[in-house]
Amino acid sequence: MESVAARSAPIVSAGSYTGTDPIYKGAAQVWNWNSGERLSDFSTVFDGFGRHAMSPNGELYVCANWRKGKKGGVACYNTRTGETIWHRQDLRQVQGIRFSAHGDRVWCRVEARSVHCLDSGVGTSLGSLRNVDDVVESPFSDLALHSRRRADYRLVGETSKTIPRMTPGSMSDASFSPESLCLAEYSGFVRCIDCETGNERWRYVPPRGSHVTKVSYQADQGFYGLLFGYEVPETALVRLSPSDGKSAEICRYSLLRRCGGVNYRAGDFGEGVFVTGAGHVVSLIDGRVLRQLAFPGAAEPHPPSPEAEGLRRHGYGFENVKWWREREHKAGRASGLEDYYRANRICVPCRGLGKLAIGVRWRDENGAEQSEVGPVQALIERYGLDSPKNWLSDAYKWDYLYETCGSCKGEYLRWVQKSS
Repeated sequence: MESVAARSAPIVSAGSYTGTDPIYKGAAQVWNWNSGERLSDFSTVFDGFGRHAMSPNGELYVCANWRKGKKGGVACYNTRTGETIWHRQDLRQVQGIRFSAHGDRVWCRVEARSVHCLDSGVGTSLGSLRNVDDVVESPFSDLALHSRRRADYRLVGETSKTIPRMTPGSMSDASFSPESLCLAEYSGFVRCIDCETGNERWRYVPPRGSHVTKVSYQADQGFYGLLFGYEVPETALVRLSPSDGKSAEICRYSLLRRCGGVNYRAGDFGEGVFVTGAGHVVSLIDGRVLRQLAFPGAAEPHPPSPEAEGLRRHGYGFENVKWWREREHKAGRASGLEDYYRANRICVPCRGLGKLAIGVRWRDENGAEQSEVGPVQALIERYGLDSPKNWLSDAYKWDYLYETCGSCKGEYLRWVQKSS
């Protein structure tokens, strides 16, 4: 589940998809995160990887699919009714969507091609920018940041200014204040750039093994960031002082210690809040969870598979695996699931979980907990574990029975460190 929020309205959309490559069925649920009211629920062309965006006023939801056609391309929906406003079936390999500052245009980031600009009202093409792969506009002026492939950034306005690129990776996000620009790069720094001079005011250096994947300017005049650990399974929300970039951690989620109890990945910033992909509305004041939205799939009737849970412990998901395998396949390299684990230094036998599934646990009709070693699917069918009378709890129908992984001795992070 991935959520995107409106910048100036308490509206958020939870995007999801089902299916297998190459056919995916997308869906969206739109919520008022302030009241907790679900506004609409409709089918979309969305196929994950962050290819969606919400207009600043929360009235439009635009999403994309890697492939073109009737079930692909780029489409715009009315967030109140779910009605399709326009659908560009001819567009393909769209990697990202971003609304203009005033919501009248949509910027489509396209794989290895120029960024496309569409009219958000009717979907017609307004043009493209050569050698530019992403555009972020200021809501306070006519300034815009142009991210250019393998080249320095350009701050475009009455006059253009060059902003050096600090890493070979791409820009993860950017956000304007009235006087400055906050720019974050994957595997790099967060920098504050003075809009008038183009000079760097300050920089924030994330902890080792982490980078900031989303940034937002808020009404208290501070910049906020989503800090994601790509080497350690932790995420955090941080506030960066507008004057000197000094960081203050608001809250943290650790898959090792369960700090805070909320996974902040796959979410987005709204006015004064961060809405997670699981539907938690988190206050940016103190990290308190203000409410829990009932996003589809937020409550799982059965536990996630060991593969999914192992990836999740390390801050990844099957979306990351799909993208990596496509990239490796194009490069002519081995791209199986086990190759992905090895490339990311995750224990292959236990999929980074630290334990191996050897059976299932459930509760019988008399309420007594039972467990048995054996093939999981066969045990589920034998004991009718899909029946509520045999459920382990109200949340889970059943759970896996585990034993410690013999390869990493249950300490998958030590395994990672030893292999690095």
